[in-house]
Amino acid sequence: VDWSERFWDRKEKAKASEVAAKKQNLSPRKFGTSPSHRIADYAGGYAHPGYGLINFALIAVTRLAPHPLSSRCALIMCLH
Repeated sequence: VDWSERFWDRKEKAKASEVAAKKQNLSPRKFGTSPSHRIADYAGGYAHPGYGLINFALIAVTRLAPHPLSSRCALIMCLH
């Protein structure tokens, strides 16, 4: 099996598919909607038996360029 050729072909097909989707203006994003939860709702600690503890903290963002989908805050992730 020529693995290099196989993966090169897959990469080229993926690129072609992406170009075709852009030409058709296909997007998974749904315009005219808003998130179902505020970003602050995701802050907190989460535990997983295989991955361990992860904390998300809400911080103020003052130096980022404005983005139509973002608020003036962001979540940061702290791994333990």
